[in-house]
Amino acid sequence: MENPFELIIQRLDRIESLISNLNASTEQTSKATLLNVSQLNEFLGLSRSTIYKLTMERRIPYFKRGEALPLFRTS
Repeated sequence: MENPFELIIQRLDRIESLISNLNASTEQTSKATLLNVSQLNEFLGLSRSTIYKLTMERRIPYFKRGEALPLFRTS
């Protein structure tokens, strides 16, 4: 029969490894890139009206500076 403490240590090592990988991938995707409506249209393949509707429903993060409506994309 396997030592239960060794099993716990193995599982903890796996958990630490997964958390480390998750932290590394989060750091890479945490930098936001701004896209305007036309760029988001090309990226997502959605119509401009759909994009504006999604921003109005707050389903796409955005901010407005002047007349333009830049949108966020995580990369």
